[in-house]
Amino acid sequence: MKRWIALILALILCMAPYVQAASRVPGDVDGDGTVNVRDLGLLQQHLNGWDTEADTASADVNGDGTVNVRDYGLLQQYLNGWDVTLGPITDAQRAFYQSLVDSENAWLASTQLSNGALPMTPTTNGTVRMNPYFADFAALSLLNQPELYADVVKEYMEWHFDHLNTAAEDPSGLDGTIFDYTYTVKNGVVTKEEWITLTPTYDSTDSYAATFLMVVEKYARQTGDTTYVLSHAEDIHRVLNALFATMDNGLTYGKPTSKVKLLMDNCEVYGGLRAAASLYRDVLRDEEKGDRMDAAADELVAAMEKDLWIGKYYAPGIYLDGSLYTPFSWAKYYPCAASQTFPILHGVLDPDSDRAKMLYDEYCAHYDWEHHRHPDTFMWSSNVYTAARMGDYQRVHTFLSVYNERVSASRGYPLYNADAAKVSMAAYLMTQMGE
Repeated sequence: MKRWIALILALILCMAPYVQAASRVPGDVDGDGTVNVRDLGLLQQHLNGWDTEADTASADVNGDGTVNVRDYGLLQQYLNGWDVTLGPITDAQRAFYQSLVDSENAWLASTQLSNGALPMTPTTNGTVRMNPYFADFAALSLLNQPELYADVVKEYMEWHFDHLNTAAEDPSGLDGTIFDYTYTVKNGVVTKEEWITLTPTYDSTDSYAATFLMVVEKYARQTGDTTYVLSHAEDIHRVLNALFATMDNGLTYGKPTSKVKLLMDNCEVYGGLRAAASLYRDVLRDEEKGDRMDAAADELVAAMEKDLWIGKYYAPGIYLDGSLYTPFSWAKYYPCAASQTFPILHGVLDPDSDRAKMLYDEYCAHYDWEHHRHPDTFMWSSNVYTAARMGDYQRVHTFLSVYNERVSASRGYPLYNADAAKVSMAAYLMTQMGE
């Protein structure tokens, strides 16, 4: 009998940690069984490095596996009466996000033309516009599912490399740029390729180059197909030539004929430079050039801080002489307000930084973007991708739910491929929570 009692006691003691873990309540940081302002205060102390007895499992309020300011923000919203959920996402939520990743990527892949281009909208018979910058985001989204879409992206990259301009073809004499195109399609086959205007043009040279470098780097990382990337080493150098061609004192201006150093473009250039650094180190095996790309990215951030940061927000752009491209106003959606999210979107700012939180909170205070309400004809799905990076999961869920109900069924204007891509990328981030 004593042996049985001892075994039972031992079993209870072994089970105790599991019973305790199961009873943990997200947000109950002090472990007293309730979630209140005391938990918020203790979590703040923990994040500030105090020696506390915070229950770190319960302090992981959003259930993403880490304890950071995102947990603090979510707990604060909960205590302020917001309709938010504490704890990891449910299986049903994860399935919903995965369904969006699947549906949007399938749609993006279905738009590919017979020549490999990824146009802004789909067609089997008609005329479509091909914008390489928009197509890059479609490719970046597709690369979240390389097992399904690596070949689609490879065909697009081949189209892109084939359409790089020589210095003789470019109006400003730059090698490595790329134009916007219009395609006529009949029964799914491209029958005519034209420039979108009588004279060839592009919206920018810096961003077009930067986002394509992101695609090439992600393709190499996600697929391991370094042989293909190496075969286009010279083309990668040419794309970088186009990016650096408008570099001036650490920042790029949009294109030779538009000498404005735009905040949005330079955030994308930052991402492109980091991608180039990775390509040189991990694929092209040139450590020195990798270091140079990282140094250029660091110099860009320093220049942004010096020339674009003007107190409580970034200037949306400056001319070469340093004067403002346009006076800043939160009421002016583009280029002022919308541009403030781009440092977060492309990694210039850490989402956990005080500046990122300040800019994001101010942006959300001015615009009900999660319900697709903003004074602009474009969809601006960059908002939901920024929110996912910020850990604002409630607004992400709201935006994606509205998108699923109103947009994905019809896929009409103003939906373009880049918007669907950023929706998919935001949903993909949500599927990775707690993984």
